[in-house]
Amino acid sequence: MNTVLGRPVTGEIANTAEHRAEQKPGEELLPLLDAVLAWRQVDAVRWSQFTPYFNDGEPCVFGAQHVEVKLAGDDTAGYYEDGFVGIDEMADYRRGEDGYSRTVKPQFQGVYQALLALEDQLEHFEDFLHGSFGDHAQVTATRDGFHIADFDHD
Repeated sequence: MNTVLGRPVTGEIANTAEHRAEQKPGEELLPLLDAVLAWRQVDAVRWSQFTPYFNDGEPCVFGAQHVEVKLAGDDTAGYYEDGFVGIDEMADYRRGEDGYSRTVKPQFQGVYQALLALEDQLEHFEDFLHGSFGDHAQVTATRDGFHIADFDHD
């Protein structure tokens, strides 16, 4: 039986964290981030982190997503006005008999795998990210440090 302050608790306690990935220490994030920043064409990496206001009846749980890079000296017009480009824009997707295939565009060959590895692992650092940069934030990382901006989302 569960108790709180010595008194019994009945009913089911909602655990909104049970679907979350195992959390890792922040020190393990830096090599993933540096692997992206090591590419000479990358000036910055950014992601957004927030707790959604509504989630179709599911618990609203803090998360980090939308990982993008800003390329140095590269014409990224057509991607985003501010020069950042994400994983989805780095590849051409085609549907064939065997399903979808993905071909990385030539200008993104180097950085694609490193960015994908970072994006795939980001959920393991959500406690660290929340504690370090807060909620409703857009975080931009460079070789020199981090910049936090307010992130407005629906």
